[in-house]
Amino acid sequence: MIRGPAIITEFSTVREMLEQLIIPKVQEIHDSLKSEDGNLKMTTNWLVNNGEELICAHKMLGIPFKNMQVIINTLFFKPWVLLKPYPNAYQDLCKNAKWESIDTLVKRGEEVLVNPITFISLNSCFKGRADGRQIDLSNILNHLKYPDTEKRLIVTLSSEKDVQKKETEIEIAKTYIIGLNKDAGIGEFKISDEGGGYRGFWTSF
Repeated sequence: MIRGPAIITEFSTVREMLEQLIIPKVQEIHDSLKSEDGNLKMTTNWLVNNGEELICAHKMLGIPFKNMQVIINTLFFKPWVLLKPYPNAYQDLCKNAKWESIDTLVKRGEEVLVNPITFISLNSCFKGRADGRQIDLSNILNHLKYPDTEKRLIVTLSSEKDVQKKETEIEIAKTYIIGLNKDAGIGEFKISDEGGGYRGFWTSF
């Protein structure tokens, strides 16, 4: 586990966090995040607020929906429901984006190649509607393969309600991802309770 005090930046909403923290960070290291075809690409298993943040990030970063990979669990594999308030985005996403079910991939033992910009929701963000239907998606960390680009930017989010469990979940994920590169830059953030009560971190390496 990583120890020591961490400076945690607080935001009102996930969208505010994207606009004030992640978008500027991407712009700062923009060229080093490009794939071999010269384009920015993004992988996400965030579907916060019916995908509004996901749409916001794509528009602000200028990443076309065809350069997007969406990984969610089977229970919520219904993009038309999640993106119903955004019909134009839904059409573009379902026509151009690559949708995959992470629990299916994990069960098969498949490695998932992600894009240089990757948004990861921890297990707590994918709890089923009943305890017996919860899928253990912590395994996602063991199944991600990062691209051979100069830089990668990973943003990780927990929605666990219990404060101690939330902190533990973040620490485990942070320790694992930083283990990939000891010199990784990292910063933690949290979203106010009114904005969803999330906590997370970003890391670039």
